[in-house]
Parts: sequence; structure tokens; C-alpha cells
Amino acid sequence: MLAPTSSGEVAEDDADFFLHRRVIEINDGILTLRAYRSGRVQQATRHALTQLGEADTLRRHAAVEAAVLKDAVRAKHRGLKPNADIARPAPGTDERDGNLKAETEWLPLVAQAYANSDVVRATTH
Repeated sequence: MLAPTSSGEVAEDDADFFLHRRVIEINDGILTLRAYRSGRVQQATRHALTQLGEADTLRRHAAVEAAVLKDAVRAKHRGLKPNADIARPAPGTDERDGNLKAETEWLPLVAQAYANSDVVRATTH
């Protein structure tokens, strides 16, 4: 729990610390799925988005990443062997490394696509 200041508000330093910690925890989880990232799912999702006319945007990259992660979670939970055709990291991964603001803008886009995208659902079934 965040420590309140004397005025009862959460200290900005505490909020930054806990946000940074949460981003690290999410990325650690993503790293544990690395061997299960399917290049086939990545390509299928890109293709489906292209067919729908989806522009090459951050939101599109997030949808592709969401599909790759959704499939990786399913594969790991089912006890499948790691993937021989491992999907490449999402565009911008290196640029976001160590950039808390960029990560906190990226991760909600991935989460939204993971939970709500029809394309993600279609390419991960």
C-alpha cells in the first residue's frame, strides 16, 4: 500500500516507485513467456490487421503483442513445449526499455487489446 503524506495524499515518490515496480513485475511475467511467443500468431495477427486496413501504429503493434502474449499464456498453461518459431519483440521495445512513461503508455494498450480485440481473439483460437 502506498504511504500517505502528512496531508493524507500519496507521496509522488511512492507512486513512482510502486508504478515502476508494477511495470517491472509485468515485464518479468512477459519474459517468462518468451519461449512460448509464436511467430505464427504474430504473423497471422499482422496479416489480419492489414486486411482490416489497420495502420502501422502503436495500437496495431500492441494488438499484435497482445495476441502473441495471449497465445503464449495458453501454451504455457497447457504445458506445451516452447515454440521453435519464437516471435520477435514488439517494435519499440528497445526504445521503451528504462522509460517508465513509455512503458505506462504501452502496457495499457496491450492490456486493452488482450481483453477486447476481436482480431486477438480470432488469431489466438
